[in-house]
Amino acid sequence: MLAGCAAAGVAAASCSATGSLPRSDAGGARTRAVHLVARAWHTDVDLPADRLPPALLPLAQDFPGATHFLFGFGERAYWTKPEPSSTDALAALIPGPGVILVTALRAPPPAAFPPKDVVVLPVAEEGLDRLGAFLKAELREDGEFRRMADGPYPGSRFYATSRRYSAAYTCNTWVADALHVAGTGVAPAGILFAGQLMRRARAAADAAGRQPALARTPLAPAHRAVP
Repeated sequence: MLAGCAAAGVAAASCSATGSLPRSDAGGARTRAVHLVARAWHTDVDLPADRLPPALLPLAQDFPGATHFLFGFGERAYWTKPEPSSTDALAALIPGPGVILVTALRAPPPAAFPPKDVVVLPVAEEGLDRLGAFLKAELREDGEFRRMADGPYPGSRFYATSRRYSAAYTCNTWVADALHVAGTGVAPAGILFAGQLMRRARAAADAAGRQPALARTPLAPAHRAVP
């Protein structure tokens, strides 16, 4: 089944909620990186643990020893069910509450996932600050930081969000917005599916001249998630 992007296999009109996003210009030398990770039809974006804003430091307390955190968005009722049905997947097409899955890693994503599933995107320090601010705002429901159920992977957990999921605003749209905020050069308009986002991100990485050859990217066992 689809991981968090319940509507990814269904055609829908494209709509990206980017109108209120922060500025995304790099504003400095791109000396850091964020990572786009594909998990089948779903995508995640990472933030280094040393760049968590103060409001998200509870994540470091929830997962001691983590060096990176992956963030993904999905439909709440569908994604948090241990065994969602096809009826649940169809219901997820209707706009409804979203949820954010956080997965803690003890290694950078290129060392934890197959090379084909990771895109390295250079950003400025200011871009990490903007990404952290975006994630801080998204991991809130009614102004509160709220833990929910354990996630489907070792070292993962669901957290509440006020963001609503729909067939026109999927997990991949949300990640595209996050990458745009960070100043990666990835344009979010029209993104619904993981393949679209991965292709656009690879093009942005190639344009920046910082995407390493996939064959030279180390591969580590499993996801190195924090137990």
